[in-house]
Amino acid sequence: MANLSIKSKLLVMLLSVSLFSTAVIASLNYYATYQALQNSEFSHLTSVRTARTAQIRQLLDRLVLETRANSEGVAVDAAREFVGAFRQLEDVTPDPAREAALRAFYREQILPALAEDSGAKVELNSVYPETPVARYLQYEYIANNPFPLGEREGMIRAEDGSTYSQVHEKFHPRISDLFLGLGYSNVILIDIETGEIVYTARKYISFATSLSDGPYAHGNLADLFRSLQRSPDRGRVEIVDFQRHRARRGIPTAFIGTPLFSNGRAFAVLALELPVEEIDRVMTGEQQWERDGLGKTGEVYLVGADLTMRSNSRFLIETPEAFVQQELALDTPQVEIDRMLRQQSTILNMKVASFAAEQAIAGSEGTAATVGYLGADILASWSPVRVAGLEWGLVAKIDTDEAFAPLRKMARNMLIQALLILLLITLVVMMLATSFVRPVNDLIARVQQARSGNTDVTFATETGDEIGDLSRSFSELIAGVKKQTRLLEEATLQNQQLLENVMPKAMAQRMRVDQGDISETIEDVTVVFAELRGLADYTHATSDNESVTALKRLIGAFDEAAARHGVERIKTVGDTYLAVTGLSLPLLDHMQRTVEFARTARNIVMNFNHEQGTQLGLTVGIGSGPVIADVMGQGQILFQLWGAAVIAADHAMDCGETNDIVVTRAVHDGLAEQYAFKPIEMPGSEVALWKLIDNA
Repeated sequence: MANLSIKSKLLVMLLSVSLFSTAVIASLNYYATYQALQNSEFSHLTSVRTARTAQIRQLLDRLVLETRANSEGVAVDAAREFVGAFRQLEDVTPDPAREAALRAFYREQILPALAEDSGAKVELNSVYPETPVARYLQYEYIANNPFPLGEREGMIRAEDGSTYSQVHEKFHPRISDLFLGLGYSNVILIDIETGEIVYTARKYISFATSLSDGPYAHGNLADLFRSLQRSPDRGRVEIVDFQRHRARRGIPTAFIGTPLFSNGRAFAVLALELPVEEIDRVMTGEQQWERDGLGKTGEVYLVGADLTMRSNSRFLIETPEAFVQQELALDTPQVEIDRMLRQQSTILNMKVASFAAEQAIAGSEGTAATVGYLGADILASWSPVRVAGLEWGLVAKIDTDEAFAPLRKMARNMLIQALLILLLITLVVMMLATSFVRPVNDLIARVQQARSGNTDVTFATETGDEIGDLSRSFSELIAGVKKQTRLLEEATLQNQQLLENVMPKAMAQRMRVDQGDISETIEDVTVVFAELRGLADYTHATSDNESVTALKRLIGAFDEAAARHGVERIKTVGDTYLAVTGLSLPLLDHMQRTVEFARTARNIVMNFNHEQGTQLGLTVGIGSGPVIADVMGQGQILFQLWGAAVIAADHAMDCGETNDIVVTRAVHDGLAEQYAFKPIEMPGSEVALWKLIDNA
């Protein structure tokens, strides 16, 4: 026992026992609390999910009942008269002035809006109404409508004196007040024989077109019409899922429809646009998420079979700026983010490829800790929603960070308590072991001297306990450190010299200090690309060894010329030579130095041709501007030069003929008074380039 440290024994034994017992108790408490919190959150999410599932079912069932109930009465009377009045216009004579006005309206208002949504040019013929009656009615009720976009349902009748306008004046206020008042976004009447839309309340550009063969013959509204046309059973109601509705600038739209009967025969289809606001009201709990116990991050949303949303995200509604930042962090394309902001909707715009959504669509119910559609860890509860032919899923979720916030607070409190206990035990042990710490303190003081750089420190090695052993070990360690330090200094000097051979000296010095990736922007330098042309022919005419020898000689000559002109070589790749002026040391005349270097390099090649009887040539491209110098030092050191000036110089070189020195606009403008240049015309290129004229 004489050679053992009592203080060490006491510290290790008491602190280990205390720490172990505290850790076990804390872990058991933490796990129990974690399970209780998780089960409580799952139970709450499941109850919210169950309630919302029942509410959305009730809403869709109510819409089905309302649609079936309204398939009698005013809808039938209105459809009968609209179909008749619409058919009276089929022989209408086109008015050139109205046709021209309608085309101008499409070109000025419709096509730009459709192009903005699709991100591509939209041809007029792809959306322009095909029949004279469609063009006639679209001019009267859309192009010539005095009400602005979004309020065109305010027009009661057109002043054309037609029977259709009389019917419109008679039924439009009643139908629009009825169905729009019930919350539907639009009401549409369709001739079941022809597929022609004889009436719409909102007057979108699908009005008066045919769903059988017109520009809107493809889509969910056309699918709904054809389904009811094939099986026009009385009382049948069908819902079609959301699709992007081209007539509404790509806004996701779902429809519910039923056939209308007169004298026992189906003659029309009543189609209603599902009220997205009503769906959102149910799914968001009237935007009272915190009242419903969903905190700051909880929500309930619908998802379709394509794993895109069928209701709007809480985060787009509540914090659109933060929502955009989260989407950008997930690498969501900007065009998709712009569409969500423009439409103020995540329906069909937000992909929800999460485990919970996939399980809900697959038809199962359950709960799990998983990852949400914004990339955060969540607790989720899900179930399928099957009603009126729709196959949706419903997910209730909350971020785990928020759900387990009380647990983290408890863990912090337990940690503080454990630290206080350990501190008390440590103080007691330190008081008991005061008489044994002098050798340790002496050793610590000497170790600190050695750590601060004093490698001449000595250690007391006369004692036979573990302190003596440790002192002897430190003595051996210091001796080893001295030797290793000397070897390290020698290796560092060699490495620095190697670095300066592969990159500019300033970057090599920074690389030595930073020991990692370095990226620096230099605002004003001149970059030169030089390509040795004819080298391949020279190689074929001689041999590989002679070609390599010639290339080494030329590059060596280029390097000497670069040093004379203050130009720094970056790298050579095959027959291409890349250099820059003003990188390590700012130079006011970096453009002129670079041009002079280029002329010298060209003369070097010409002299070589004269001596060797070869036909090599040198094409030089020079650009000026900001660059990014980048050093990657993970395992293998790689120096790269990036930026517009590098691209411009490379492009200038590619555009030059043999023995040409081609400069960009920046170089031309900076040296126009010192050198003569001739503009180069490159077919298909918008980049201005000039060729240096030596004899001017």
